[in-house]
Amino acid sequence: MRCQIGMLFAGVLIGAIAVAWRPGRPPAAVVKTAQVLPTTRGGGPPRETSAVLLASRRATPTGARGRFPITTEEQIAAGYKLASELPELKRRLDEQAEQGARHTRRERDAEYSALFAKLGIAPALREPLKDHLAEIHKARIRDGQASTQLAYAQSALESRLTQLLGPEKYGEYRAYEEGHRARQEWTALQAFATANQLTLGDPAPLQRLIQAHEAYSKTTLFAVGGPFDEMPDAISGSDVVPTLERRLETLKERAAGLLQAARPGFESSTIAALESYYGEQIANWRALIDRVKIAANPGARERPRGPN
Repeated sequence: MRCQIGMLFAGVLIGAIAVAWRPGRPPAAVVKTAQVLPTTRGGGPPRETSAVLLASRRATPTGARGRFPITTEEQIAAGYKLASELPELKRRLDEQAEQGARHTRRERDAEYSALFAKLGIAPALREPLKDHLAEIHKARIRDGQASTQLAYAQSALESRLTQLLGPEKYGEYRAYEEGHRARQEWTALQAFATANQLTLGDPAPLQRLIQAHEAYSKTTLFAVGGPFDEMPDAISGSDVVPTLERRLETLKERAAGLLQAARPGFESSTIAALESYYGEQIANWRALIDRVKIAANPGARERPRGPN
């Protein structure tokens, strides 16, 4: 709960800057006007109040979503900075993460001491393990801060482009962004067809079909290409292989759906090219999963396989 409250106030701090940053008023000057007060329930680390955010909202006209001031070309030309890239704000966000982690460390110290003793962990190892848990909590706070910055940056971009372009042209921009993974997949499909002397036909209907079925074999686990793309899940340890397996099953289902939809309206040569392309992509994902399994358990490479 307190972790969520900390992230809420990180949003207030970041939001205050996103709303109040105007030419001639640097973000650091805004942050210095914020109050730092202790929590009123159960102690805890200092927290930011929403006074600056509310004052800024009252002082400026609102944009498309009522969260950002209407922007001018001068403001757009001045650029946009994430809170973590501004020295004063970075310091405040770092302090928030450190304070939150230290507070949770103190609050749960006795609880973990008793648990580790019950589990038979040596006394010399208990403090390092509690420090490790505090580092995880700090990373969770930083993750929340980064997610908040991303949301504000996306909303600021939407506000700016809507102001510049108007709603109709902004809709064209968003449609273009939403199609970038289909275009990426088409580029890979086209390269595959050229290398294997296969025929694809008209690209436009194929791109639309790929996008409609989200048959994106080139989507990675670790990066996204568009500003509004869904963020990939962070995975590690025992979650890696099951997550990859789920991604593979999703690709197989979507490729099968695409092929089923394509058969009535496309030439047999195009269907053959699609079958060959997605067959290779699925094989590549399977090979990746096998490599990850071997890396996680090197001894498995030496063990002979049993009968099927």
